[in-house]
Amino acid sequence: TRMPQLEVRLEELPSEEQIKRLRYGSLDLAMISPTPMDLRGLAVRTVERSDSVIAIPADWPFANRTELHLAELKDYPFVLTPFERSPASRSAFFNACFNAGFTPKVVQEATQTNTRLNFVSAGIGAAIVTETARYTQYHRVRFLSIVDQRDETLKWELSIVWQPRGVSRALRSLIECFGKASGDLE
Repeated sequence: TRMPQLEVRLEELPSEEQIKRLRYGSLDLAMISPTPMDLRGLAVRTVERSDSVIAIPADWPFANRTELHLAELKDYPFVLTPFERSPASRSAFFNACFNAGFTPKVVQEATQTNTRLNFVSAGIGAAIVTETARYTQYHRVRFLSIVDQRDETLKWELSIVWQPRGVSRALRSLIECFGKASGDLE
């Protein structure tokens, strides 16, 4: 609205591909979730922080509750993001499960949150997703808070990343919009 002449084109790309394209100059701004990537020389700003929640099929025994302990899911199947697409998040989830006394049984993998939620809706397994997924309308899916999540283990972040040199007026404006929308997360 502030810059009607600005054309914003969004592309869905893995975080690693975004950073590669950003470094080569074929992308102006990246939106990434945490990964152990090398971001040296780039400007980074966190724009969203969220807890993780468990999405479960509506017919599971504890679907009428609002929260659960991870250990309660030890005998249930999971739908997770493939390790190579989100190593930090997947490792954090496995560590949280190990701390709860079990190894999660992964029966399906899917990169996109909506795909994982469709699998949950079909009764295939539980999925760990960001708390913002609660605002979606998935048939036969319940979202439960994770009681064990008292530490930072299962937190999720979204950051914007850009080349700090030669920032155009349009990009600076877009970065400022993200800053206003996200408040002071730093």
